[in-house]
Amino acid sequence: MKVIVVGAGILGAAVAFHLSRIPGLAVTVMERGAAPAAGVTGLAFGWVNLIYSDPDDHASYQLRQAAFEDHLRLLRDEPALYGPVRRGSLIWKKTSDATEAMASRQKGAGTLVDLVNARSVARLEPHLALVPEVAAYVPDDIALSPAVLAANMLADAAGRGASVHYGQAVVLLQTHAGRIVGVRTADGMHGADAVVIAGGEGTGALVHEFLPELGLFVSPTILFEFAAQRQAVAHIVCGPDIEVRQNASGMVIAAEGYIDDRPENAPARYGQRVGAIIEAHFPQLGTLRLQSARVGYRPMLSNGMPHLGPVPGVDGLHLAVGHPGVILAPLAGRRLAEALAGGG
Repeated sequence: MKVIVVGAGILGAAVAFHLSRIPGLAVTVMERGAAPAAGVTGLAFGWVNLIYSDPDDHASYQLRQAAFEDHLRLLRDEPALYGPVRRGSLIWKKTSDATEAMASRQKGAGTLVDLVNARSVARLEPHLALVPEVAAYVPDDIALSPAVLAANMLADAAGRGASVHYGQAVVLLQTHAGRIVGVRTADGMHGADAVVIAGGEGTGALVHEFLPELGLFVSPTILFEFAAQRQAVAHIVCGPDIEVRQNASGMVIAAEGYIDDRPENAPARYGQRVGAIIEAHFPQLGTLRLQSARVGYRPMLSNGMPHLGPVPGVDGLHLAVGHPGVILAPLAGRRLAEALAGGG
């Protein structure tokens, strides 16, 4: 059975990773970029968490909870896929009451979270200068590099026989009698028994003929990277004016919602301000030097849920699209592989 995976971002990589472990499947990955994670995956903050899910949205929360557990299992069983990671996050709101309410709500829904006082915050983050009175501490959260995870998943898939092709933009899906029969690129037609579209923001155009009401839109975000003089941030730290982590090489990584019409303005407009906020919280970092400020376009669906599965009315055509892709990836890959293992 020949399966083509369109996209080598985190979702496509996870699908290929799981598919390549199923005997009898010939897996091909086609990526329009020149490398893995060339799109929004390479611009993701890399925070695997439950704390920002909504417990009142039961379907979404349960899906994200299952996805979180898939990450924990994969990290336990195959840690080399992840490379260096850091565990745990500290989150607080504008007021202590709001922080306590958030922690209580999440704890009641099943999230492993502790409400910690200022003394405990200072112990967990000894270089944090602006210590809140209370914070939510989530020990199981994972800070990872999405690009590293995607590249390692694809390398694992290739080692098991999958073919991975870069610079191959899929421009058309080929169907016959209600069934997918392949994809078309600039090189011509490529036959397949099944196709999984994991092409991020490009997914909508590819499947519009079959899913005109998909409701895909993009939500811009900025990823900042700063060179620091020393290590000082031990966990993911998220407050009302900061969302930051530091990786093993010392790079300080921050994320912020995008509020400008012109992406090219992001470094000049936000970089200096974001760096100053981080320095105020963590003066031990020293003077930060902005290395990059890049805009990523996160694909989302208007109904708030991802589409991880078959496209109705087209046998053999599947989608893996939606937010939050980094968190959903291992679960999406496993579920799609299980579906395709039966010949779908």
